[in-house]
Parts: sequence; C-alpha cells; structure tokens
Amino acid sequence: MSTKAKEDDFILKFESIIPSFSPDRQRALRRSLNGKTSTWLNVLPLQNYHFDLSPLQFRDGLAIRYLRDPPCLPPKCDGCEPVVREADVKKADGGLRLDLGIRGVWQPQVEALFDVKVVDTDAPSHRTRSPEAILESGAKEKKRVYEQAVVERRGNFTPIVLSVDGLLHREAEHFLKRMAANLAHKWEKPCSQTCGYVRARLAFAIIRATSLCLRGSRVKWRSGLGMDDGAPLYSIL
Repeated sequence: MSTKAKEDDFILKFESIIPSFSPDRQRALRRSLNGKTSTWLNVLPLQNYHFDLSPLQFRDGLAIRYLRDPPCLPPKCDGCEPVVREADVKKADGGLRLDLGIRGVWQPQVEALFDVKVVDTDAPSHRTRSPEAILESGAKEKKRVYEQAVVERRGNFTPIVLSVDGLLHREAEHFLKRMAANLAHKWEKPCSQTCGYVRARLAFAIIRATSLCLRGSRVKWRSGLGMDDGAPLYSIL
C-alpha cells in the first residue's frame, strides 16, 4: 500500500471513530492531527539531543494532547494569589522587557526582539473559537503592547505565540523555519532535517515547561541548617 493510500485509510478510520468522543475532545484530536504537534512522538528518546522525558513528563504531554487530566496532580498549588502578570512594556531605566533578542534574524545587523506567549486553547473561555484564531489574538495583543516600542528602538518585533500542546502561530512558524534554514547552512544538512530537529526540540521544551508549571513549586527551598554549598548529604539524611 502506498503512503498516500495509508494516509487516506487512516483519515477514513479517524473520521469514523471521532464522533464517539465529546465535542471538546474532538477539537483536541483534530488539532493533534492537523496542527503538526506530533513531532515529539516520532523521534527516539535520545538524551544527547534532549529528546528524553521523565515518565511523568511523558504522561503529562499525552494528557494535554488528548485533553485528559494529568495524573497525580497535587490538590492545589503552593501559592494562593496570582503570580503571573504581564510585565510593563518598559522598565524604569527605559529598557524593554522581552524574552529574547537576536541580531540579524530578519535583516543584517538589525536586532530582532521576541516575546513568548503560551496559551491553553482548550480553556473554557477559548472553546468557542478555533485554536488558530486564539493564537492570532495572542499575537495581536503582543504586538499592541510591544511593537511600537521596538520600532522606536530600530528593531524588529516578532511574537512567539503557541499552544500548550505545541501548535504554533504563523509568525512563530516563520521564525522556526528561518532558524532551521540558518542551521542547515551552518551544519551543511538538508533544511528538512534541521527543521524537524528544531521542531522536536521546541516540542520537548514545551512539554517540560508545561509539566513544570503543573507540578513545580513557586517557593524556593532554603536549608535551615546553615550549610554551605557542597555540604555532605548525609548530614541532611
């Protein structure tokens, strides 16, 4: 059976099965099929490339992908008040608050500035809109906040907006392809290979970050024993 015939057979089976799921889960399944979010499931778990996940991170990734509750979540977070707030556009010293700056991405010697937004497209407040429309709204909001300030600094601004399961906004997709093309030239590899590598690295980073948000602590642990770094572990045990 040819590749095209296999794909057609898969789509036929998919369409016959998907009506048995709830509308919300149908939405998640269709996004997983059409949104290029399966890269992390198609690579070997090689530690050298950071393609390895812990068992819990892997289960979290699958749960988010298929709109299921992640297993063994704590009953509540360790902070009771909102801790994630949109930063002011400018600091007191006039500098910009952005996530990443790279010179020469879009134009030679011109600084490209990026700000990242990760969106849960399956949140109740978003379920009346398509994932693509949600990402587009996030990108427009980032531009509204940052673009003019970046232009005044003679730079280029690109919003990196993506979903918690790895669906990219078109501008983030464009940046990924530009980065892959530059790596292909540097490593003397086909662009298709470097694009797959970059996409996989990004997918694993999203899973780790999402799992950390679900399970990580907002409170820094500090020893009350008065030990310096490098103190023997048996003193704690």
